[in-house]
Amino acid sequence: MPYTFLPQENKTIHLPSIPRATQYLKNKIPDLVIISASYSPPQVFQLLETLKECSQARLYLTPLLFFIDLDHKNSFIPGTYWGNKLGLINSLSSKEEVKLILTRICQPQKRFGY
Repeated sequence: MPYTFLPQENKTIHLPSIPRATQYLKNKIPDLVIISASYSPPQVFQLLETLKECSQARLYLTPLLFFIDLDHKNSFIPGTYWGNKLGLINSLSSKEEVKLILTRICQPQKRFGY
């Protein structure tokens, strides 16, 4: 699983549902969010809207990584660039691939205003 390739110095928190993730994001602003592509489109849009609201408070987008489980029958990736802070990994991604994607999406960015 690519999760094992994430930097170990960071604290990883697994939230098993979109409602729990939405509640968590009301109080915390993570450095990176990983979303399973197995969630339904309405659930993903709900979480993206919450992340957007959190980003407004920080004036920059939280990097976003979608995880595609190739064993799952259906996956959903919304059509968004997410300010060039979007990455896709899957259950066959290599350590090098995950590292390159994280390097790209976690680059420091200029603050933006709304």
